[in-house]
Amino acid sequence: MSEEEVAKLVEAYASLEEYARLLSERVQILSRTSSDLAIALETLEGIKDLKEETSILLPLGGQVYGKFRMIDREHVLVNIGANVFMEKTVEDAIEYLNKHKNSVDIELSRSREELNRALSRLQEIRTRLSAQLRKRG
Repeated sequence: MSEEEVAKLVEAYASLEEYARLLSERVQILSRTSSDLAIALETLEGIKDLKEETSILLPLGGQVYGKFRMIDREHVLVNIGANVFMEKTVEDAIEYLNKHKNSVDIELSRSREELNRALSRLQEIRTRLSAQLRKRG
């Protein structure tokens, strides 16, 4: 393998390493989003069973919670993107969030597969470079 080929492999490795880092960040974000959606869905299912007098705890930030009563247990505000909120019935919100979670989970699966391919290719390049260094050694 020529010096030029080794240099190209090193360059490809660096680019692929950056791509794998970005994919890893994407997987983390999608994973968090999926978890958040699962929690929201579970909470919405619980809201359907609330009695009128029931108090609920809401996080206020900094490990502080407040006790509240829901005025309207039939409707919730759902972020539909770009910080735009739409009032939906609890059932419609559940349907919307289920669809959104499914699309997030599909993208998460694709991103994990792509990350695994990138990591596998990185290992291949590392092995080739290592073998080349031993030959020259």
